[in-house]
Amino acid sequence: FALLDLIEANPKSSLQNIILGCVLDLSENSKCLHFIMTWQGQKQQQLTHLLCELCRDEEREIHVSRTEKGVIHDHSKPLMGVLQQSVQITPLARFELSRSVLDLIDNMRSKIYGFFCKLGFSELPGLHEEDSVTLCIIENFLDFKMGEMWQEIVTELDMEGVKLVAPDGEAVDTILRATEERGLAVAATQNYILEQYNKQDLQFEKAFYDD
Repeated sequence: FALLDLIEANPKSSLQNIILGCVLDLSENSKCLHFIMTWQGQKQQQLTHLLCELCRDEEREIHVSRTEKGVIHDHSKPLMGVLQQSVQITPLARFELSRSVLDLIDNMRSKIYGFFCKLGFSELPGLHEEDSVTLCIIENFLDFKMGEMWQEIVTELDMEGVKLVAPDGEAVDTILRATEERGLAVAATQNYILEQYNKQDLQFEKAFYDD
């Protein structure tokens, strides 16, 4: 609990990333998950809400394209921030890391995804409306990141003048198209969630005035 308290108490601190990694390692023990899920922060928030809030903070920090409600705006680059986009893709040396891989190291989103892989993505306690929207992105984090990496691979091959054989070219096109289609599908799901919350609010309001 003390580690989670530290994460909550140190917003936008490099400590958050380190401590989150420690807690994620501890959660490899299945018995630990029960205790983690019973944690409550200073504002009675639960871990699920804290993780979603951390994800939103990270995305605001790196200027990921989102709508006012947190919905994916750029379907072809659903995870990419302004800085990552500004780094020019160049042919890399054998052991040099690409900008997509460096992004995994630089922020907490991969660790947050790791947590939810253990906790699950449905029927989670403590989620707010904005958390449900954010969770859609977290759930698809790995697929989106793989799409980024394939985009980099294709760009590097083009720069080096490598022409793919027809079957490989078709496979790559399918992967890139699937990534963008997934971005569109996730955005549609997010808008549906917002619509359901809005309907629920209207029903509560109507019931209040009817009483």
